[in-house]
Amino acid sequence: MKKIIPIVLILALMLTFCACGAKAEAAYDGAAAASGSADAANSQSIEEEWGDIGDQAEIKKEKGVSYIYVTMPEGFAGADATQKDIDAKAGMAYTSGKLNKDGSVTLKMTKAQHQMMLDSYAATIEKDLLDMCDGSTYAISKITHNDRYTKFDIYLTTNEVGFGESVAAFSFFVYGAMYNMFSGRQGEEVTVNYYGANGNLINSTNSKDM
Repeated sequence: MKKIIPIVLILALMLTFCACGAKAEAAYDGAAAASGSADAANSQSIEEEWGDIGDQAEIKKEKGVSYIYVTMPEGFAGADATQKDIDAKAGMAYTSGKLNKDGSVTLKMTKAQHQMMLDSYAATIEKDLLDMCDGSTYAISKITHNDRYTKFDIYLTTNEVGFGESVAAFSFFVYGAMYNMFSGRQGEEVTVNYYGANGNLINSTNSKDM
């Protein structure tokens, strides 16, 4: 059976994945240390501090520390999630979270926590892309992408796009959508290009057409 990655599973695993491990612990410690440096925080604007963040992400400065607020859609924390569940997971992965009336979740994170979440999800994407290229499931030899996961180039071992490889585009759409949602760019279009074994472009699809 072809490997199709359920969106709900990706969403549910993210909070667990980001909230554990030495990497998360180190990032959280780093965030605490950074918050104690008022001089450093005051020496640069919020824009300079956060860099390339989408305009859908809200950034506020509180007691000399800047936080990012990113709202995830309904279902992010699970269909049956409660405010108590979200509060229980606060700590290393995010500072706090709010379950909104429409079912969406707004997460509050330090810069270190936000970067950790992006890095963690990027690592998950990279592992999945490598698995897709092992020859056991797909006729894919190589996958490349841009930094924001909005363009994927899929190199096939055949000169036509098979059913499984075609359906796999949904996984790439999810990867790009999720990564950019965390970055404050909800609704970013994702393009998937397929190249045949001869190196020629044989198909291209975009998330806006789905």
